[in-house]
Amino acid sequence: MTLSAAQKSAVTSSWKSLAADRNAILTNGAALFSLLFKTFPDTKQHFPHFEGKGDDLKASGVGRAHALAVFTGIDAIVKSLDDGECIEGLSLKLARNHVDRKIGSSRFQQMRQVFGSFLDQQLGGAATADVKSAWDALLAYLQEHLAAEEKRR
Repeated sequence: MTLSAAQKSAVTSSWKSLAADRNAILTNGAALFSLLFKTFPDTKQHFPHFEGKGDDLKASGVGRAHALAVFTGIDAIVKSLDDGECIEGLSLKLARNHVDRKIGSSRFQQMRQVFGSFLDQQLGGAATADVKSAWDALLAYLQEHLAAEEKRR
């Protein structure tokens, strides 16, 4: 993991706001995927369980479940930033799970593209350039694992 101490701190401190409690997780998880689907509508094809659920993912049980699952995974990664072996294992697991679902590194790039705007929306002024850069560095690291898993298969 190549994040600096300052980047790890930026990710960790911003994550405390994004995942402060269950309601924050549901709100922010729904906001992230809503922004992804709005910006890249074709990404919704990878989520057939959202079909017919409308645009308010937080109102849907399936949407809430997905937000909780994704944010639980992110939480594990954030809490493991100082444990190289663990974050490596989590990154490989994430890569395998996404490749198994035919979600490749190009789709992950789309998530990276919207993540800064997501941070702006959800954190307001706390989404500094340093915070956004730190998150992008983390997402780039995860995307590298995804690309490697795609290539391996």
